[in-house]
Amino acid sequence: MARGERKIVSVSVGGDVEILNRAPFEAVPMTIDFTSIEDVDKETGKKIVKAGTPIDNKGVPVKETPWTGAWGILLHDAYEDNPDGALLRKAYINKTVAAAHSGLSYDTALEELFPQITFEEDQGK
Repeated sequence: MARGERKIVSVSVGGDVEILNRAPFEAVPMTIDFTSIEDVDKETGKKIVKAGTPIDNKGVPVKETPWTGAWGILLHDAYEDNPDGALLRKAYINKTVAAAHSGLSYDTALEELFPQITFEEDQGK
């Protein structure tokens, strides 16, 4: 189900943050709901939900503990003019990068919600 009109002016894939530590991974498609989002990308001026953000099963970002309803972790940044996202359900996530990029504090409660996601510390690659 699409939420709103999509107007893609250009797509950039080179500058995206990589939150995965290694392959393999499994993700499901999800349209991100920007209704309650206030974060704006400084470069584009568009609303953004950053990679590493937990998302519920309706596409709504979950940004604080107790992480109520969190269903997957957003793989790539999503913008309001192209709200299509991919939610990680099985993966090896670089916990340090994902938490820093999303601006969230990953805690034990979040990690316990996703038993098929392994949250690994940054090894200083």
